[in-house]
Amino acid sequence: MSGGSEAVRFFSSGSFENEDGPLALPPFSKRQLDSFKTPILGEWNRPEALQKSSFRLNLNSAVSPTLDLSLQTGYIKTDSRLPQVDNNVNSFWYNGETGPGYKSAGPGYTGIGSLGQPLMGYANFTPAEIFQYTTTQGVQRFIGSANANWRPFSWLANRGDVGLDLADRQEAQLCRVAQCPDFATNRLGFATDQRANVRNFSANVSSTATWQATSAIGLKNTVGAQYGNYDLDRVNANGSILPPGAQTPSQGTTPNITNAVSLSKTLGLFVEEQLAIRDRLFLTGAVRTDQNSAFGTNFQRVYYPKASASWVASDESFFPTIKGLNNLRLRASWGSSGVQPGQTDALRTIQTVLTSIAGADISGERTNLLGNPDLRPEKSTEFETGFDSRLLGNRVTFEVTYYNKLSKDALIDRVLAPSSGAAVNTVKANLGAVRNTGWETLINAQVVDRRNFGWDLTFNGSRNSNVLETLGTDPATGKAIPPIIGTTTRQLEGYPVNGYWQRPYTWSDANGDGIITPNEVTVASTGGPLCVDATKVILNQICDGFQFIGYSQPRDEVSIINGFDLLNHKFRISALVDYKGGANLLNNEEGFLCQQSTSCPETSTLHPELWRQARAIAARDKTPVTQWDYFEKLQFWRFRELTATYTLPDRFASKLIRAQGASLVLGARNLHVWSKWTGADPEQNYSQGDTQATLLTAGPPRYYTVRLNLRY
Repeated sequence: MSGGSEAVRFFSSGSFENEDGPLALPPFSKRQLDSFKTPILGEWNRPEALQKSSFRLNLNSAVSPTLDLSLQTGYIKTDSRLPQVDNNVNSFWYNGETGPGYKSAGPGYTGIGSLGQPLMGYANFTPAEIFQYTTTQGVQRFIGSANANWRPFSWLANRGDVGLDLADRQEAQLCRVAQCPDFATNRLGFATDQRANVRNFSANVSSTATWQATSAIGLKNTVGAQYGNYDLDRVNANGSILPPGAQTPSQGTTPNITNAVSLSKTLGLFVEEQLAIRDRLFLTGAVRTDQNSAFGTNFQRVYYPKASASWVASDESFFPTIKGLNNLRLRASWGSSGVQPGQTDALRTIQTVLTSIAGADISGERTNLLGNPDLRPEKSTEFETGFDSRLLGNRVTFEVTYYNKLSKDALIDRVLAPSSGAAVNTVKANLGAVRNTGWETLINAQVVDRRNFGWDLTFNGSRNSNVLETLGTDPATGKAIPPIIGTTTRQLEGYPVNGYWQRPYTWSDANGDGIITPNEVTVASTGGPLCVDATKVILNQICDGFQFIGYSQPRDEVSIINGFDLLNHKFRISALVDYKGGANLLNNEEGFLCQQSTSCPETSTLHPELWRQARAIAARDKTPVTQWDYFEKLQFWRFRELTATYTLPDRFASKLIRAQGASLVLGARNLHVWSKWTGADPEQNYSQGDTQATLLTAGPPRYYTVRLNLRY
């Protein structure tokens, strides 16, 4: 809804969404609960649900010819209920995947759970107990901002902005007594109530002076300041061993309360100079400086310079006429930016412990996080160049960009020696330098543009190369930092950050019986790119047999959008297909199943492929073991989205629903994926870390939506 006058204008909108997930309590679980005389609660019957409402209001006022004011507000409320999922003994996914593949008793499987319930093919627990584990989250969020533009002189413009982002989050978990999976102390009952308030305040002021030095040269000078203030307050309450009927942490026999506060403040100042020559050549130079409360005490301020140039070459009189080329802009830029450390990364902290002295319990303190007084932001300096063009009567735009980005002082967890005696084994530090280079391409074309039919096409593609140039030196010893070795990833100079590494192996079906046995698999146990001489002790030498597999993040990304307009542009169909590739991904789900359960397709199916048998043997039955072939090629196409929008006739909207306009939108997401990935989905992931985690989790769900838009 929008309206107003020349002096004051307004815009308001709202939306509501109510969603039940695809999971439901199966009939056999309902019969099981009925046999126990247990009433079935609504949240057990449909354990996955979402309700979301949002409202938005914008006000704009022209107070005077020199002063404009605006106000933007938004409110969002979500309430969700989630089942136990992912890599979790209590989850339906875990118990379904690790089951034997049959419902009744069989080899290594009785078919009866610890509560005497029929398992119906599940490993340890059934949905009847799993869906009793109730997890909810409620979020209320307010976003507001105010802007003022004041132009006291024709050559001077001032701008001020303030913004406030407030979020209140409440998360709860509940297992009533004698309910939930029979794992650990679940059935004794517990309740968890976690509440957090997040406040993010920002303020910006700037002043821009414009000077037309000559008819061909224009100058624009800008100075400004930016301030940010972030505050997170969190309280967690837990109560275990609940009496019958109890549902809150305070009713638990063993209560526990913790709280945490995270604060961060940033003050930035900047100055910028822009030069325009004949409206064809544009030059920009600027510098920004930041102070942040997360910096170490020995580091106070960081500087970020930038410069750019843009030239509309096709507007020059000497530029040759090229058939089909309507406009050509050449551009180049160079500049720096940064990533701030976490709020407490630089701090030295202590934690309370309980110890016994002379038979009495005494509360004490010990070192927790070691902190780093020299911690500074990760700083990236990037050079970018390319061109923008318009072709074929401005019906096609073609853009190409090349970038070269060097990130120094990367924020990496440096591993501490066990002899340090620290309570933690890492400390956040600025280590080394990482370089990213690549190409980006954008093509946008209006292929057909007629009254009753239109077709537009957008192609976006990119390719990135990443290399760790150096890990730097240890400030404590002055020596080069050795490679950082993980179980699946390693940080080695000359290789990608978080690259995947494993021991390769060879195999053969020597006797031709179609069954791979451990003696037919050989795993490399020595060698490697940093192995100089395995018989000698050499600094930073690694001879454990590990070889580089590939990138852990996609190098190649492509998206293709096709849009079709029909019925005099009243009906539009849009389809999005995207591609990701150029990396590897650990199929930890298949690897886990083959190491930990009988539900391993490599060994439990009839006549499995030989290479599948070999990778299971190498990961389970050899010394040393390796997951080499569980790192599969990450390469897939996905039909990401299909939408159809019909704009209703104005007379229909105004007569029947009293609206100025209306449209009906039908949508579907994640319709199909084309991939050779042997797991559930190449985008399955439960991690928020640097690499994708595929263990016992699902891919993005398929959605079908119907939406009616009304405009008043």
